[in-house]
Amino acid sequence: MRRGPTLPSAPVLAVLLLAGLLLTGCGDFSLSFGGLDTEPLESEIEADLEQQAAGIDIDRVECPRNVEPQAGRVFVCRAHAIDGSVGTVEVRQVDDQGSVEWELTDVAPPSGEDG
Repeated sequence: MRRGPTLPSAPVLAVLLLAGLLLTGCGDFSLSFGGLDTEPLESEIEADLEQQAAGIDIDRVECPRNVEPQAGRVFVCRAHAIDGSVGTVEVRQVDDQGSVEWELTDVAPPSGEDG
């Protein structure tokens, strides 16, 4: 598993968000019996975040399971960075066939961090 350096002073995700770096992505994902298969979406968001912003190191991304496909519906995933910060990723379904767009909209600092 690859691990890169992290910044000790400020959460990386927060620095990127405050700097005005718009982190977004899109993709097409399969539909399963229970709804939109979000596991591949988690992997894509993680890879896109790390690719779009050098130095960002994501531990994991968590999305709800079996999201009902519906054009325009928005759901939220969480991107957990190695430094402990957690990013809110809003995912909008473009259609009811598995096409989505996502955007990093907010970042919470690591828990227990003294401001």
